[in-house]
Amino acid sequence: MSYSLFERKSAVNRGVGYPPDPFYYDRHTIDYDQIADIDGMLKPGFPVTVTKPETKDEPSEDIRIGYGTFANAGAVSIRFWYPIKIDYYAFGEITPPPSITPTPTTPASSVTDDTSKQIDSSMEPDADCVIKADERGNEMFDVEQGIPVRENLYVNANVREYLFDVSYTEHSHSETEQVKVKKTWNLKWQEDHGHSKTEYCGSGTSYHTSGSYCTDSDGDGVNDSCPGHAYKGCRDTNGDGINDSCPGHKVWVPKWVEKTDTVVIYSDFYDVTRSYSYWTVDHFEAFIPESVTVSNNALPGGSIKIPAPGINTPNISLSHRENTNEHVLNNPLSDAKTDGTLKYDSNAACYVVEVSDGYLDGGKTKPSVPGITNPGPIIENRIPQYQAKNDLLEFNGLTILEDKVSNTGDTKDPEKIPKATVCGDNTFFKNNLTIPDNILNGIHNSSGKICYKRVTETVNPVYDSEISYEIPSINSVTVHTPVVCHASIIDDKENDQTLNPDDSRITIVLGRPSKIALYTVGSHLDIPGYNDTPGGSMDCRKYTAKRQVLFPFDVYAGTDKSDPSCFVKK
Repeated sequence: MSYSLFERKSAVNRGVGYPPDPFYYDRHTIDYDQIADIDGMLKPGFPVTVTKPETKDEPSEDIRIGYGTFANAGAVSIRFWYPIKIDYYAFGEITPPPSITPTPTTPASSVTDDTSKQIDSSMEPDADCVIKADERGNEMFDVEQGIPVRENLYVNANVREYLFDVSYTEHSHSETEQVKVKKTWNLKWQEDHGHSKTEYCGSGTSYHTSGSYCTDSDGDGVNDSCPGHAYKGCRDTNGDGINDSCPGHKVWVPKWVEKTDTVVIYSDFYDVTRSYSYWTVDHFEAFIPESVTVSNNALPGGSIKIPAPGINTPNISLSHRENTNEHVLNNPLSDAKTDGTLKYDSNAACYVVEVSDGYLDGGKTKPSVPGITNPGPIIENRIPQYQAKNDLLEFNGLTILEDKVSNTGDTKDPEKIPKATVCGDNTFFKNNLTIPDNILNGIHNSSGKICYKRVTETVNPVYDSEISYEIPSINSVTVHTPVVCHASIIDDKENDQTLNPDDSRITIVLGRPSKIALYTVGSHLDIPGYNDTPGGSMDCRKYTAKRQVLFPFDVYAGTDKSDPSCFVKK
């Protein structure tokens, strides 16, 4: 390329031609880095070959390219030689064309909810009852074999001290979110934005040294001095041993520029799962015995009702909450999104946990950014667990269901309520129950029931406030009232005035007092209480209502005349 040149030292900026191409052998061309600005001003310190019209070299500081050459395309001519070589020079940041990044798909959260039931129940009283003869532990009669009227019975029942029925529900929830860790790296390094330039060897005077002198100063035929030789450049073009030219040398002028960059990296997806489970008391009832009723014809009035004054009501503490918010005290994933621990990142199309920025100085090279290889611990430490608690159920000092807050989200399972013990022998006991006189001999069957009443602490009760249970297998009572009558008449034989008395018969003399004996003592059934007295007999006087004698003739009491007022009815 040829430029129109002007002499800057000329008042009129006289134009000169410029044939710069290397095709013209050793002519001095203008390189790109020798141009100072867009106005065509040249940097000083190098020769430029011009034509005036003769070809000669001028210092660059005396020459400028034609006014507006670059701005107005002021080159006068362009010459081409084959092969063509064209160099382009440019400085500046190269911005690559934006690449089309596919929009990432936001992963869906996974949520599961579940419930399960658990029942604990002891609603059978396991009741038993006996009817026996007084005294307890020293029973004289076996009531199932026989017992007379006017003897005493006792009733003794045993039942569970309390009944209970409880059901629980476990509420479970699990939520999983796919999360990434995000880290921003701030990078720092240096880049060489220098440029190349052509340097030319300088000029001066060179001298031959001893042994290579070039001048014989005293005419003795021996060179003994050197007057000095002017040189310019680094090349001897005419073979006289003196450098008289320099083609120019390419050198690089460094210019280190501070560079910075910001790089954002993401880890792989990590599934962070948060779950909770808590228990509620969905139904609870407890009952204590109130009374026992036993029926048997041998009992006074046909039945007996025994209250239960000695049964203690269980000590129950109960707290039931319907609202989930009263059991689940936080929402880790939702809270993390609210407070900024989890942030939605549109570039990653997911929620991310941001860690503190990193800083890397690569010196003369742009540093490489390390990846995030283990995001799990980072995410787990940032997002807390659920806090949950159960309903409360305490029974007789035992914690059945604990309502302490669990910081892991997993509450304690309910314990078993202890089954009640059987009440003491004196709780449902009644003695001195006399068999009435009007009870006929025979087997009298028994029946009974136990009545329980509900305590005040309940949740969603399903039973009536009072419930009754039949008492099975109460023994029967056999009433057998013994009667013994051994009659005898006092023999008045010594006052017998008959001519031929009959010694085989008892004599009763008219007009004299007569005595009749009716004895109630004698042997009876061979069962306990009837025939086990000393002598193997029993006295039935207690059980004998009347003693009667039937005479085959009229009898008057207290007189020896036929006085109607003294007549003894037959």
